[in-house]
Amino acid sequence: MEHADPSKASEPRLFRVREAIWLTTLALTVVIVYFSPLKSELQRVREIQGMLDELGPGAELGFIFGSTLITALGFPRMLVYPIGGLAFGFWPGLTLSVIGLLGGGYLPFCYARWGGRRWITRQWPRMARLADYFHERSYRTVVLFRILPMPGFLTNAFLGITRIKHRSFLLGTVLGSIPPGIPAVLLGSGMVQEDPTTRAAYVTSSLAMFIILWFVIPFVLRKHPNIRLLKAALQDPD
Repeated sequence: MEHADPSKASEPRLFRVREAIWLTTLALTVVIVYFSPLKSELQRVREIQGMLDELGPGAELGFIFGSTLITALGFPRMLVYPIGGLAFGFWPGLTLSVIGLLGGGYLPFCYARWGGRRWITRQWPRMARLADYFHERSYRTVVLFRILPMPGFLTNAFLGITRIKHRSFLLGTVLGSIPPGIPAVLLGSGMVQEDPTTRAAYVTSSLAMFIILWFVIPFVLRKHPNIRLLKAALQDPD
């Protein structure tokens, strides 16, 4: 009788059934909203867009400031993108969302780098032990963390106690925020399209991109040299 390899059996997995359930729920929610009476409620967004247009540049600055603040405090970054798409359209929404998330990530990073290491390592000892062995300082590492299913605050705080340089963090955050942001902003901007065919195309494209990312991300993660350390950290109770 063949016995399973214990090393493979005990290897932690980043993607489990609950993530697949989340993706399915997201797709069903979009379909339900699109084909239900709730869709008509989304027309009120155009009124908000009109008010934002009257504010001029103040609307963009307000969105950047607000998204920076709430993401720095731990608000899920994946909810910022659709809001940007709804309010400003695809390209402006994506640009403003990335800028806001860059600021929202840089604040915790700087806090951890300049004075928060002791508090962070006391709250999450595993992060400190992992940071001691984490020697990769390239922007590619930051891109990796941006696609991991981890809370944004913990990601930024961990990177702050590593040897990652500021410019690597900023560049990696921008590059890593764009791939998941494209389908999310596309979903938000598609909901307020006037033409039903265009609206359906936006929503369908968004869901297709989400599904593609769902299969591409695990492949990318497996290729990273530090992925075993990251998997162990994600599975640790701390």
